[in-house]
Amino acid sequence: MPRKRVRAWEQDAPPPRAPNPFRKGVRTALTVLVLLAILYVAGLVIGRTDGFRSLVAQRFEALLGMPVKIERVSVDAAYGLTVRHLVTEGTRRPTSPGLRAARLHLGWRWSDLWRRGRIGVASIELDKPVLTFERQSSGEWQPQPLAPVSEFLVQQLKFNFPPAAEPLPAAKAEPTANGADLNKKAKALRAGLETTITLRRAEVVWWAGGDTPAASVEGVRLQATPLRAPGRSLTHILLEVERASSLEGPGIRNLTVELIDTGDQQWILQFQGDHLMPARPDREKAESSLLPPGL
Repeated sequence: MPRKRVRAWEQDAPPPRAPNPFRKGVRTALTVLVLLAILYVAGLVIGRTDGFRSLVAQRFEALLGMPVKIERVSVDAAYGLTVRHLVTEGTRRPTSPGLRAARLHLGWRWSDLWRRGRIGVASIELDKPVLTFERQSSGEWQPQPLAPVSEFLVQQLKFNFPPAAEPLPAAKAEPTANGADLNKKAKALRAGLETTITLRRAEVVWWAGGDTPAASVEGVRLQATPLRAPGRSLTHILLEVERASSLEGPGIRNLTVELIDTGDQQWILQFQGDHLMPARPDREKAESSLLPPGL
């Protein structure tokens, strides 16, 4: 008698599981992090290339208005930009206006990216900069983009420059207005400063014609820090100068100036230094006539 086949019982396949949104989110986050890490490392590598160095030089040329040469650039872990041996072309002559710096560092304020739609500059540091200003026939000082630094130092050191070699024609009286506008811009810049500026071991020279600088300062340390108060922007400035000299006035050494700048007013917190009397040719001549012959 043939056996009757009995159909074995088969368990139904379980229904497909719904995707876990948490796991999917984790996988997506990990993918994004890997891509960001790749981009981050690539940015650090690109920051050391010659192409990036040329791009940085072009940006500084547009800012300063003169050709710029850079020996080396690098980017740190926070993407801060470090420039080594920045030199504006044409500074080989002592009287050529321009800037040289052994090191320049720019730190970024990334919070401005979502607040203002662009990355802000949080800090600017210059090590061993040499700034050379030259007075033009129009009476303006070059390089003009750095003129606010000159205006501030001249104001604090009480420098008086010799008059221009040739009087300006009446048709060219406009530069005086430009100088006033520059002074206003410098005040507005200091009042609304949002970037911490640091100069270390700086030297500044002013040429107003002739073979001798009209004024010079050595061993300058400048720290400008923005401050915030209700309804007001302030700048704390600390200036230290080892030695300053001028053809039209007394020199000074070991100068320390600390102040709060509002743009329209300056509140002096500290001011001290040793004055150096300039050499007087008439007095030196009179004293030399009193010396015995042969001395």
